[in-house]
Amino acid sequence: MFKIRHLKDSQYKVVVVATGYDTPLSCLNIIAQRLTEEAFHGPVLFDLLCSNGLEDNRFASISFDGKSFLKKTFHVVDEQLLPKQLLKNQNEFFITHESILSASVLTKSEIYNLVSAAR
Repeated sequence: MFKIRHLKDSQYKVVVVATGYDTPLSCLNIIAQRLTEEAFHGPVLFDLLCSNGLEDNRFASISFDGKSFLKKTFHVVDEQLLPKQLLKNQNEFFITHESILSASVLTKSEIYNLVSAAR
C-alpha cells in the first residue's frame, strides 16, 4: 500500500510513500483519484524505500496534471539531487513509523542502520 504525505518543500509538495514491499506505482489510478479530490497538480515524488530498498531507484517522480499522471514524465530521481531537508523528513517519517519498515524488503540490518543513522 501507500501513504500520501504533504510537504512544504518547494520542489515536491506531495510524496507518495510505499508502506510495504508492494510498489505504489501499481496504484496510480487510486493515487490520482485522491490527488484529484485534493485539487492537486504538479510533480509527485515517490519514496519506494520499502519496495525497492536502499537502491538507486528509491525515489522516482511523475507529473500529475490535476486528473491523471503523465506517465511519459516518469523518471528515477537521484537522491543526491533532493533537498537535504526532504530526505531528513522522509527518514524521520520512517523512524516514527518503524513498523512500516518491518513490512518492507529491507533486512533487519538495513533497518537498524537506517534508524541509527537518522537518530
